[in-house]
Amino acid sequence: MKTIQMACRSHLFLHLSLGFITLGCVRQPPATAPEPAPVPIAVTDSTPVADESSPLAASLPEITPAPFTPPAMDLSEMTETARTHLGVPAFAISIIQGDEMVAWGASGIRAVGDDTPVSLTDKWHMGSNTKAMTAHLVAILVQEGVLSWDTTVAEVYSDLTPPNGWNEVSILDLCRHRSGIRKLNPMVSMHFYQSTESPRVQRRQWVEKVVMAHPPKDDRHYDYANANYMLAGAILEELTDQSWEKLITTQLFAPLGMAGVGFGSPGDHQPLGHVKDLAHPDGGWKSVPVGPRADNPAALGPAGTAHSDFASLVPYLAMHLDIAQQVPGPTAQPSFQTLHALPEEGVYSAGWVEQNMATDDLSEIKGRVLFHNGSNTMWTHTIGLLPEKDMAFVCATNVGVQPNYEETCWKLADQAIAAVSAAQTESTEQP
Repeated sequence: MKTIQMACRSHLFLHLSLGFITLGCVRQPPATAPEPAPVPIAVTDSTPVADESSPLAASLPEITPAPFTPPAMDLSEMTETARTHLGVPAFAISIIQGDEMVAWGASGIRAVGDDTPVSLTDKWHMGSNTKAMTAHLVAILVQEGVLSWDTTVAEVYSDLTPPNGWNEVSILDLCRHRSGIRKLNPMVSMHFYQSTESPRVQRRQWVEKVVMAHPPKDDRHYDYANANYMLAGAILEELTDQSWEKLITTQLFAPLGMAGVGFGSPGDHQPLGHVKDLAHPDGGWKSVPVGPRADNPAALGPAGTAHSDFASLVPYLAMHLDIAQQVPGPTAQPSFQTLHALPEEGVYSAGWVEQNMATDDLSEIKGRVLFHNGSNTMWTHTIGLLPEKDMAFVCATNVGVQPNYEETCWKLADQAIAAVSAAQTESTEQP
């Protein structure tokens, strides 16, 4: 393992473009350029697919699931109302309080053309909510002394003689989207789809041939780009001589018992992502079958290719509630507190957007909120942390970002939290 010994400082962090809330109003995410359309390629030994028999799955350690008690409160009637309102194939939500799930619901079908209903234990693609997980992995390795939040790109890739400027860009800057890195262009993304190399090798080649071909831009203000997290993941691979996929599995998923987390589309016998069916007269949905076309290129992994069931996210989100509340213990260390600390300007920390909520539209979601959205254009996934309530929520649907999705997700979460609070109050008042 390659280790850079440096003094570790607590710092601040980053800001997102998939969705945000300002002045207490839930706003529709700004439009973002879609990823280039996937091209069909043969599945090779290095192509991660969700099937448990895939080479990637076989190379990763088996995870023992964390203990989980299904919540008594079923919100499926609420999710069906939301699903119908949005006109999507499926919609699901879960509510976490402390270190347990207290309510969940799911409604709809796994795929258009297949009447199999979604279940409460199904898996959902997380998109850019993978970014907070990659940043969490950085914090773990900072805590272990592998690197510091101040470790620079030039230090790690000194053998490539980086252009001027990379000596001023730290892994913290990457996680803040404040590095000046150039965004991926369609030709690079197309190459990732067609490559038969492993995701780790692809990331290293991209660093050598693309990233190191240019200095970072002089403007280091917030500029959301998947490339930031790809490079952060590649740096961890360079320092540990392990793939990001193996690192995050062994360092984060396995210790927390996150057995339902994987990479790429959720796989067979699970919901499928959907795109607009342009051939359909009323613009309906078309499912995307499992395979390379069902997600962004595997090389983008650190930026957004994870999927998960709701149960597996409970210990992870409980840990982030501890971080947000500065609970004494391991998460109170500067390496982990950095994950939620804000930069001097902006509202984006390490994979989390922070807002102070104050709106008449939401009765329960008030005060400090940390959240993030993810979408690979075929799924949409939202996570929200409510430190003042010691609660979190997750919304998911198997289509890309839709008008009114954000508003629907947040209002449904607010209603669900109100239902949980009412039930708990009633329980305590009973003799």
